[in-house]
Amino acid sequence: MSQTIVIFGASGDLAKLKIYPALFELFSQNFLDESFSLIGYARSDLNLIDFQEVVDKSINKKVSDLGFEADKKTEFLNKVSYISGQYDSSDDFESLFEHIESLQKNIDESESQSQVLCYFSVPPQVFEPLILKLAEFNTRFNLKIVIEKPFGTSEESAKSLYSIINQRFSEHQFYLLDHYLGKISVRDILALRQQNSILNHLLKGKHIKSIQISALETLGVDNRLGYFDTVGSIRDMIQSHLLQVLALVAMDLPINNASVSREKGYILGSAQFHVNKGNLIIGQYEGYNNLDPNVKDSKTETFVAVKLGIDREDWFNTPIYIRTGKKLHKKESKVVIEFTNLTTQNPKAPTNKLTIEFAPNESISMELSHTFGEIKTTENIACAGPGCLGDYASLLNDALSGNHLHFVTFEQIIQSWRVIDQILDFKKDLKPLEYKAGENPSFANQIFGDTGSKWY
Repeated sequence: MSQTIVIFGASGDLAKLKIYPALFELFSQNFLDESFSLIGYARSDLNLIDFQEVVDKSINKKVSDLGFEADKKTEFLNKVSYISGQYDSSDDFESLFEHIESLQKNIDESESQSQVLCYFSVPPQVFEPLILKLAEFNTRFNLKIVIEKPFGTSEESAKSLYSIINQRFSEHQFYLLDHYLGKISVRDILALRQQNSILNHLLKGKHIKSIQISALETLGVDNRLGYFDTVGSIRDMIQSHLLQVLALVAMDLPINNASVSREKGYILGSAQFHVNKGNLIIGQYEGYNNLDPNVKDSKTETFVAVKLGIDREDWFNTPIYIRTGKKLHKKESKVVIEFTNLTTQNPKAPTNKLTIEFAPNESISMELSHTFGEIKTTENIACAGPGCLGDYASLLNDALSGNHLHFVTFEQIIQSWRVIDQILDFKKDLKPLEYKAGENPSFANQIFGDTGSKWY
């Protein structure tokens, strides 16, 4: 089957930073068919040479990292073409699909229908006109649509987006991409549970004292200020990335992968934010309001710590703590599962902990207690060598292969927004606490109340 990949928003930052390097990664490791072609589509007035230069610059670091010679890059660039057009123009889309047909004429007619993967590297406001135009060509081509978050700005807007897509495309045609689910360590949560009964039996609410999920960054908002100030850390990080991690950890393990999405949906549908002043803490780093006159009086949170619960009998009273923020003391993303002590133990004895780290290192560690103190074992799980793919490359390969396992569903998205809307409604009356750049905000520990717990 021939593979045609169309990148809408082809001149934008996401395409240059993430998508072209990921496609070259797939191409260089022979994950793409020989007949693969890449078409850039954008409103920018570029000719073919201009666009090839854009792609060339974006993949240079990946070429160096993978150790390939110039001829491999040249081979990839020869697969590239460009169409300039509007996102709501039938004429421009007709030109695009005529170009696709011309590229596919050299394919053996005995092959099955060629697939066309359409990647939305565009702002959310362009989603609807783009979907409507693609729908006009849906019966002529085997279309796959990859859409990256944000999927709406609320539960209501997510439902609206779902309605627009669902009326025009089959569910198997669209892939809702959260790049966190492409990370080896995040994908491994499912594999760990499927292949290690000791872990899966222990990942039940009755055995767990708490779950902590953290995503800390040392960088500020930088050139994303215009976007970030309209969304904040709650929408940007918790709504999709971190709630997806929670779902993978807390869900019942299904017998087969076809039911994973359903089980994740059950957890997200049961997640609750209980309205209480102690269950949400927001902060803003010092100097944020001086970055631009438009954010002078902004109350947008650059740090958040929130306590959630799961409204299911087997997770009753098990607290879920989530924190994320920018300009903090270190870069680190991980989930820490803290197990309950035995009734025979000293209540002050250290708890057992399972830690899965996503960044900066990909590792799993277990802390156990014994007579002379604690044992901590750590195993690095980073993938290295041929066949190992980055997060975007992994997810693009999944989409081309028809594998939905590591993509989110609209059911999960809508349930996540339900929780986020509860948090955002409560946040309206809160003023962010200020913290210095490079600081570990001491106020973050207030989320634990008088439990004696702390962030790990």
